[in-house]
Amino acid sequence: MTRWMLWMVLSLSAMAAHAGLSVYTSWGSLPPNPAANERTIDFNATTLASEQSAGKLTYSSVAGACTGLFICLNTSGSVSYTASTSLYGFSGNVGRLRSGTTPNPTSVKINFTQPTPYVGFLWGVQFNAQNTQFIKLTLADNSVITLKNCTSTSDAQCVGAYVPSNWLTTILNLLLGWILGDIVEYHSVYVQYQPDSGVKIKSLELITYNCANCGFLSSNTSQDFHFDYITYVDAAVAPHHLRISTASQNVAVNTDVPVTVTACGNADCSLPYINGVTGTLAMSGVGGTWSPSAGVNILAGPVNSATVNARFSSTGTATLGLSAYAPTPSNTPKVFCGMGTTPAAGNACTLNVGQALHHVRVASTATGLTCTPNSYTITACANADCSSLYTGGLTGQLSISGGTVNYPAGAGFSITAGSSSTVVQAQLTQPATYTVGLGSLSTTPSGTPQVYCGMGATPSAGGACSQAMADAGLFFEVPDHAADAAQTVSVSAVRKSDNSLACTPAFASTSKSINFKCGYTNPSTGYVAVRVGGSALNAANHAAAACDGVGQDISLAFDASGVASTTVQYADAGLMSLTASYTGSGADAGLSMTGSDAFIAVPAGFSFSAVTAGPIKAGVAFEATVTAVNSSGAKTRNFGRETSPASATLSFTKRQPTGVNSQAGSFTGSLGAFNNGEASASNLVWSEVGNADLSATSSNYLGSGLSVSGSTGSGPAGAVGPFVPDHFRVGVTQACAAGTPSFTYSGEPFGMTVTAYNALGGITYNHDGTANTSPNFAKSVTLSAATNAGLGTLGTTALPASAFAAGVASLSTQSFTFTDKLTAPATVHLRAVDSDGVSSAGHDEGAVSLRSGRLRVFNAFGSEKTALAVPLQAQYWSGKAWLINSEDDCTTVSAASVVRARTLDHRGAVTTAWSSSPAGAVTLSNGVGALLMSAPTGGATGTVELAINLGSTTTDASCLSAHPASTGLGKPWLRSINGACATTHDRDPSARATFGIYRPETQRAVYTQEVY
Repeated sequence: MTRWMLWMVLSLSAMAAHAGLSVYTSWGSLPPNPAANERTIDFNATTLASEQSAGKLTYSSVAGACTGLFICLNTSGSVSYTASTSLYGFSGNVGRLRSGTTPNPTSVKINFTQPTPYVGFLWGVQFNAQNTQFIKLTLADNSVITLKNCTSTSDAQCVGAYVPSNWLTTILNLLLGWILGDIVEYHSVYVQYQPDSGVKIKSLELITYNCANCGFLSSNTSQDFHFDYITYVDAAVAPHHLRISTASQNVAVNTDVPVTVTACGNADCSLPYINGVTGTLAMSGVGGTWSPSAGVNILAGPVNSATVNARFSSTGTATLGLSAYAPTPSNTPKVFCGMGTTPAAGNACTLNVGQALHHVRVASTATGLTCTPNSYTITACANADCSSLYTGGLTGQLSISGGTVNYPAGAGFSITAGSSSTVVQAQLTQPATYTVGLGSLSTTPSGTPQVYCGMGATPSAGGACSQAMADAGLFFEVPDHAADAAQTVSVSAVRKSDNSLACTPAFASTSKSINFKCGYTNPSTGYVAVRVGGSALNAANHAAAACDGVGQDISLAFDASGVASTTVQYADAGLMSLTASYTGSGADAGLSMTGSDAFIAVPAGFSFSAVTAGPIKAGVAFEATVTAVNSSGAKTRNFGRETSPASATLSFTKRQPTGVNSQAGSFTGSLGAFNNGEASASNLVWSEVGNADLSATSSNYLGSGLSVSGSTGSGPAGAVGPFVPDHFRVGVTQACAAGTPSFTYSGEPFGMTVTAYNALGGITYNHDGTANTSPNFAKSVTLSAATNAGLGTLGTTALPASAFAAGVASLSTQSFTFTDKLTAPATVHLRAVDSDGVSSAGHDEGAVSLRSGRLRVFNAFGSEKTALAVPLQAQYWSGKAWLINSEDDCTTVSAASVVRARTLDHRGAVTTAWSSSPAGAVTLSNGVGALLMSAPTGGATGTVELAINLGSTTTDASCLSAHPASTGLGKPWLRSINGACATTHDRDPSARATFGIYRPETQRAVYTQEVY
């Protein structure tokens, strides 16, 4: 889309131009700055009237009225929306305000239903009669921006403050003056106002005045104000989508990462959404903070984006998201991501959070030969000792001074994102001391110095950056390797060719005695010497003695190419230096050759010892010792004595159980410092149950790129453990939980749980006996009464291992039965202990509140004409007497459990002529209730012998003479000594319901009167 030429005044005047107000003097298309959801009034296809009908705006106009006491001597103003003009840019119908000669203004005012972030329109401006055309833009905060047709460049209300001075000069030169006030020069400009404060525009008013005393004989002249292409944004329309973007997908930890949220009006975001958006950013996967906050507020206005900083507190993969956005985008997905790339639907919203660049290392040999290129290893480091590498990508230049240098592939280097090092070749062609450095780094390191040098040594902050070059020497390279693993090394005796920069053999087909010496660089001292060709490099040739300044003379057989082969071994860990020298005699008199190299010996692995034997309680600290060993299994005593002492990271791998319910749990703890090659930990804690293995790792030892690892094992069973729960907690659910307080009757089933816990207070879910884990680590549990055990018997005394699921065993049929029915209320705490000794003792041991209970049924008397209520009571033994159990809101008596043993007529004879039935089940409230027996059929009188079958069979255990079949209520704990036949507390309660006898006849009374 063709852009307009925008002119904004950068004025140093006292009254600055209004920010966001623009006046365009040339264009190629309308409008100049397109945005999403634009609406344009061109007075042809779209008019003010049609926009008003669409509910987008309202408008009104005022035509300047004629004035005069008796006769109007002036012409009135007029408003037209179908006028025409030949002014540049105008086409078809246009709007026109004509002032007339009246002093009253002519105007049109447009009120936007939804305030708009910008307004633009085409204006036919003239400067012959200045200050006669006015534009007023009223903002949502009721402030007003005014623009008028005047040429001052220092007045913010004048067009002259917004157009280029050369355009304004040209316009002024074109003014021919007025001849009888008839000649007026009009010029097309496009006015656009887009506040940058987030405040929107609620109305636009265009006004024109006559030019007083401008015409012939100082008469007033009429002025025209042409306008067209009024453009505004429909603020009621939502954005298409929102975008989250960052400059790179690879970011550094503890560094501010700018995250930009952009509001888009269409799919490719070529149309900005400028109505304003709010939302909330979130991060997951990696912890961190937002600055100034996670809230995003894109103000309405010319900028459709906002940026906040994310700072991640650890490394890993961070996922960014945006929620609580308003308004809600219309597209799905609502949010496009672009982490180092163009945002698009379906892009991952993830960032790779790595360490920040601390410094850059450059390493090579301390000495070199002029006849062969040297290799310079450049490493990006994330911390001072380079144990953590920077992988965010880096470019720069290798810079070597002090003599002539050839770079076979150029001096520039590039470390791609995800990598941390590269190698650059350079041939230093003169026998001199050179200085090595790095420059033009694409990322500035945070450390001081920014570049660490290591010429023949581990790069360090104070490491030498100088490199001595010679025309002849002994050349060899010892690779970094596992301690005590023999390395085959080629030693070349070379010199620079007489007529080129190439190397030529210094020795050929001969044996020479070469002196080798070793030295300790990091750590700076050691216990054993390097061995070359099997000889220890000390005066005594003693493998258990340290390096010295004497070394050993080693005979090497050089072939026709000047190359000899030998072996190098070092049984400890660290950065070592190895130097070789030859001093000629006889035919070689005067020949002196030297060579050196540095290598790193890394422990071959870690071994574990002194691991706490199982069973180990989950959540309780256990111990382990880690030893760094060489390839022969001997301790590497120098590990941990480095300048920045090496360490190892412990990790924990659950091996058992497996299965869908198996949980990994949480592991904490770390090793202490290494001393004499060993480190111990006494703070290791695992939260779960099962078997596991411990592992120790140390990455990138001394920057070698080699890592050390070791574990207690890798088999499926695990060598550490078994881990068992720290304790059980027993929970109890009272049988009558609705009571206040809740309680359980002696002998009544209640619920209980046994839950396995670790010492941290969490459930051990792996303590499971179901098919969801394998193997099962749950054990059978013995249950007992921890208090008041002598009062009775616990119903269930064992739980099988299979009862445990995800650490919890449940039992709904537990009971405790008093030995003596006449036992006062008591509390019994329950204990759980398994075969591993895991116990609930000293922890939560659920208490069951027991009462010895019985159910009583009382005789009832009443009219044969109505139903009869037979009283029921739940009672408990207080220790002295049977009392109503007012806490019993639980006991229910079903109609099927009511035994109607016999029906007797009014003479006491058994009859089947009539019957009475219970109306339904009864639930006690506050320990009492009433069994409602229906009135006798046929209006008969007599008695029904009743019992409540509290057992589980169809035969009740009452003292009544008949026992017709009934449904057992299954509450035998409410039986007691009921009836004349009872001698033990195992009888069902019984009573009589008598119809046809009034209650007063059953009571002793001095006087009774019936009132009708």
